[in-house]
Amino acid sequence: MISSIEHSLSLHTITAAKKIFDADIQPSQIQFQQTKKEFEGDITLVVFPLTKVSKKSPEETGKLIGEYLQQHSGIVKSFNCVKGFLNLVIDNKEWLKQFAGVIANPRYGFADADANQNL
Repeated sequence: MISSIEHSLSLHTITAAKKIFDADIQPSQIQFQQTKKEFEGDITLVVFPLTKVSKKSPEETGKLIGEYLQQHSGIVKSFNCVKGFLNLVIDNKEWLKQFAGVIANPRYGFADADANQNL
């Protein structure tokens, strides 16, 4: 589920960079990691690679992207930026949407047997 959220956040981050910084960024410049336990958030966007296009400090870059994601993505409920790490809190309705997709797929979690797989 996180990977589909990461994908959506990546697309919104690319749009944010274009709108805020008038810069084109590549998906390879966007890095997510697990949020450290001492901070609020479900997923963390590493901001450092984006400072080259923003020409701003990591904190300012993170704040601007966080505000954009919160206002325009429909995914981010809140955020906090600690140095060059943008900690994102995913909205509950997004989690519910993800879970509904899992429930609707009766094959979720199953893989087809591979004839070449050694058992």
